Amino acid sequence: MGHATESMSRGLGEWAYQRGVQLDVTHPSSPSDNGHIKSSNGRVQHDCLNLQQLVSLADAREKIEVWRWDHNHV
Repeated sequence: MGHATESMSRGLGEWAYQRGVQLDVTHPSSPSDNGHIKSSNGRVQHDCLNLQQLVSLADAREKIEVWRWDHNHV
């Protein structure tokens, strides 16, 4: 883990503590903790992002929203 990542993590922990927010994190080494998220992210990657040429953040958001709506409603 790099210094920037450690600093960001420490900063997030302080921010959450000061506001009474309890962080619930998953660890990459525990597939059983985040299997649903990994599966969902893989589906978005395979079915949406790999098939699109994204030219801007706005373009990406629009195409992902269209894919998300279709995936959830069709």
